[in-house]
Amino acid sequence: MKTQTTPVIVALLVFVVGCGIALYERAHLSAVQHAEKTERFERLAQRVIKQLTQRMQIYEYGLRGTRGAVMTAGSENITRKKFRDYSESRELDREFPGARGFGFIRRVPVGMEAPFLDKAHSEGKPALRIKQLLSNHEERLVIHYIEPEANNREAIGLDIASETNRRQAAMEALLSGKPTLTQPVTLVQASGKPRQGFLFLLPVYDPDKPLHTPEQRRQASYGLVYAPLLIEEVLADFNLARSDYSLSLYAVENTTEPTRFYTSTGADQAVFDGLIRRIRLPVYGRDWIVEVKARPEFISSLNHSDPNNIAAEITAASALLAMMFYLGMRNIQRSRQSALDHAKLAAIVESSTDGIIGKDLNGVVTSWNLAAETIFGYPANETIGQKLSELIIPPDLVQEEHEILALISQGKSVPH
Repeated sequence: MKTQTTPVIVALLVFVVGCGIALYERAHLSAVQHAEKTERFERLAQRVIKQLTQRMQIYEYGLRGTRGAVMTAGSENITRKKFRDYSESRELDREFPGARGFGFIRRVPVGMEAPFLDKAHSEGKPALRIKQLLSNHEERLVIHYIEPEANNREAIGLDIASETNRRQAAMEALLSGKPTLTQPVTLVQASGKPRQGFLFLLPVYDPDKPLHTPEQRRQASYGLVYAPLLIEEVLADFNLARSDYSLSLYAVENTTEPTRFYTSTGADQAVFDGLIRRIRLPVYGRDWIVEVKARPEFISSLNHSDPNNIAAEITAASALLAMMFYLGMRNIQRSRQSALDHAKLAAIVESSTDGIIGKDLNGVVTSWNLAAETIFGYPANETIGQKLSELIIPPDLVQEEHEILALISQGKSVPH
């Protein structure tokens, strides 16, 4: 029983140890891969935040350049031609990708609408009129110029103070002196994209007036420069349609839940491996929530091996190794048993009182026991390797010896 049980036990131990190694490797590899996924996804999310921030900064530079052109000309001397000349001196598509253009919004106090319109008509816009989204009986903030006009013609003459979001952002900019973004609005030049647009505003001041307090800045301002932005155009070159992540943008408003104003391809799909990040991003007076979610392409780009497959391979290798151990030990046991049996048989042969002689198929002696030495008178060292027919077989029986050996070599039985 012992010779059968021991190989089984050893084989089982080898297999159990192999399974333990497989479980450890699966857990370890899963932990390492999870850490790598998390780290790479965090870098991806931070890269998205950086791209958004840099893109908005580009528009700020555009606003500051436009304001410089307006202030250089002066409040009363800026004209449509001068504004257009400045715009044409810039490569808008290359310098400010995603911007619809840059414009100038003039403050028009109550009662000063006629002089404003007279100037606009004299500059080649005889049909220009002040347009309002809602009734506004206070000071107007009218879009006077915008270039290129082709993409923004519907906006010319719009009183942005006639709509709450636009008016609020404009007043914040005038009083703070800082570039300010509106909450999501529907651009009049992109009415088919509801609440997917923004006005990016920067106040223009009389350089000869003090600007130390909010009231001084309000008194010194005569308008704002602005850029109309449509979020899908802002993000057009981010290649989100083929990306390994999806992007959603939410505007945080004080009175309501965050409003989603942009979604890319795959934004509504299930979260993969918990890889989702929601980051609050201050954007020129507003707060956005940037939601970055991994797509299947992100997971596949990691080229991770499946921990379950690795564990299965180790388990299979353990099973094979256990089987090899089992077969090897069984062979060793059999060899030992055969050697023991042979030793027992040799002892029996040596102690026998009968002469026992072994020979091969050529009749050459291979063994010669003690009794044979006594009976035939030849010591074993003189007989082994010699033909038996030359030692003890009578000449008249040599032919019979050959016949018997021939039968044995053919696997046939020899008659007693």
